[in-house]
Amino acid sequence: MKLLKLQSESRKLVLECRNQDRIFQSEVFEEAWNKSTSKQKDEVVGWLRSPNVNFIKQWVKEINESGFYKLTMKELRRLASYCRIPKYSRLLKDQLIKELEDHDPKKTIEGNEAVTETIRDTC
Repeated sequence: MKLLKLQSESRKLVLECRNQDRIFQSEVFEEAWNKSTSKQKDEVVGWLRSPNVNFIKQWVKEINESGFYKLTMKELRRLASYCRIPKYSRLLKDQLIKELEDHDPKKTIEGNEAVTETIRDTC
């Protein structure tokens, strides 16, 4: 009985490690890693030692939904329009976010403090 329980626990741990590895190898995780602070990276390294897939998934989601990533395409396009980013309607979400992140809020249309504040808040 103890052997079967030990084998079952071992199998469960192996599967959890495999799931964790799939997450770590994904592009979404790499994107979150590049956006994260050194403190956040230290937390993730700690999770490597005691696998917990749910914590890692939550971390990736929180990092990737911060800033411009939490906005819809409609909202991003509206900001890009106000910021006078050329050909913004043809850009994919990642491209549009990069353009907005690279945009200097000082160049935003005069008298549009709301747009400027939105850009500052999301950066």
